[in-house]
Amino acid sequence: MVYAASTRTLLDRPRKTAWNSTLTIGALGLSLVGDLQDSIHDMTNSTKPLGWGNQISDGGELTAKYTLSQQKLISSASSQIELKSTLQASVGYITEALWEYKNRLALT
Repeated sequence: MVYAASTRTLLDRPRKTAWNSTLTIGALGLSLVGDLQDSIHDMTNSTKPLGWGNQISDGGELTAKYTLSQQKLISSASSQIELKSTLQASVGYITEALWEYKNRLALT
């Protein structure tokens, strides 16, 4: 896939929250990707890949994805301990939802 993405991050310091919004637009199945891979295999004297005829969207297809996530600092009791929670959802060429909980402990 060849793509371009644009991301915007908004910080809400009083609520200790960060919002990330990403729009990705791309193309699947372009022959130029296969040509590039073939060239790399030629330069490295590797076996040529044989699966390009079986690719989804063979010949090219536009695709897009939008992702929105919220990261919240739950606790930072000291400069060495941090607890965070993330909620994320994506729609488009992949649709998914995520909840994540992170702990970070710095040992000095």
